[in-house]
Amino acid sequence: MDSMNVIGNKWLSLLLQAVILLCLQVFLFSNLHFDGWCLPFVYISVLICMPVMPRWAEVLVGAVIGWTMDICCSSAGMHTIACTCLSWLRPMLLERMVQDADRITGDVTHRSIGLSAFVRLTLILCLLHHGMVFMLDAWSIMQIGYTTLRWLLSSAISILFVYAYSTLRAS
Repeated sequence: MDSMNVIGNKWLSLLLQAVILLCLQVFLFSNLHFDGWCLPFVYISVLICMPVMPRWAEVLVGAVIGWTMDICCSSAGMHTIACTCLSWLRPMLLERMVQDADRITGDVTHRSIGLSAFVRLTLILCLLHHGMVFMLDAWSIMQIGYTTLRWLLSSAISILFVYAYSTLRAS
């Protein structure tokens, strides 16, 4: 019975964190465009730092969080696609970047997998997610320079937020 309680608490905690980060994203960060150059996506922090789960569960969580973001922002599936891909790739990257990936039982933070692995994981997943969102949003190569600059600036700010979120989770 205790293991069911722990699993239920893990899911409840993940749900609460996702709701808080989605609300922050929709009501605060989506309105901070920094003159159109930068749009940090802090809600992906929950996807990068969530506990290791069966792959189908991670992909499902990613799809639901992306779908919720799409509904809130009327973004026609861009976030669903990007978050589903992020959640699908995360387990493979963890296996390759962390020596004892099967020993990770809690949240994925810079303390649980090591700073170097966490930075690499966050960098790859943020760049992937943001690249997909901005390229799908632009749907053209006419402004490739502007889109690339937005992608890189937004990724840099988001990576800082993911690290801050990881620090809060680890303490």
